[in-house]
Amino acid sequence: SRIYRRLGVLQSQPFAHSLLAGASAGMTASTLLFPADLLRRQMQMVGVGGRPKIYSNIGQAIAHVYSTGLNRYENRYAGNPLNRFLALREFFRGLIPELLKVTPHNAIMFGIHGHLMSTRWPGEVVP
Repeated sequence: SRIYRRLGVLQSQPFAHSLLAGASAGMTASTLLFPADLLRRQMQMVGVGGRPKIYSNIGQAIAHVYSTGLNRYENRYAGNPLNRFLALREFFRGLIPELLKVTPHNAIMFGIHGHLMSTRWPGEVVP
């Protein structure tokens, strides 16, 4: 609640609270699960449309994505000792468009859900 007060959202605004909760939940989930989703998509596309079959297991997919990132940064920053760390960024390539898609969607879904659940409907019996 201190975070919401700092952001200027009052406790008397449950809709704004739900929007912020949904947006932050969507961003967190997408960021944490994006590498797994990337590997899933990579492995699904193997052999589609004449593409070569290069993965037989998840370990090969991880190694391929990592080596792609390592090659990208080795060519750009030759001799940099941080290249092995920078190669991990390849697992998050495309995260920004994903966040631009997921964040508003989750914010709207949380906000609407909270609003509909707090609305008293005609004929509803309150316990």
